[in-house]
Amino acid sequence: VVQSDISIDISDPFTTQIFKIPVRGSSCEHRVCFDLDAYLESMSESMFYVWKCPHCGRDAPPLSLMIDDLFASVRARLEKEGKLIVKTISMSVDETWRPKEISNERDDVVELDID
Repeated sequence: VVQSDISIDISDPFTTQIFKIPVRGSSCEHRVCFDLDAYLESMSESMFYVWKCPHCGRDAPPLSLMIDDLFASVRARLEKEGKLIVKTISMSVDETWRPKEISNERDDVVELDID
């Protein structure tokens, strides 16, 4: 079975909101990004400046951060469409994408009747 689409999280690991300026370190080998401002702010509030990617742990000092133009355009389109609540997109190999719908159903919740 060949999977034609992959799910990509577009929410920042610090704020859990969609990133404003999507970046990743130059040594990162993944597609996911994090928000530039949230990253810089979280590091400046830390007693220790450990500039590590929040996704993979590789070195990610400020001068190594790269803006991802594809995800910046994803954010711009979602903002234009009023869909900044989206947290995940489904992307094809040709880099066409669509927002993944948020399900209101939770399979992991079991309600117990305790009398």
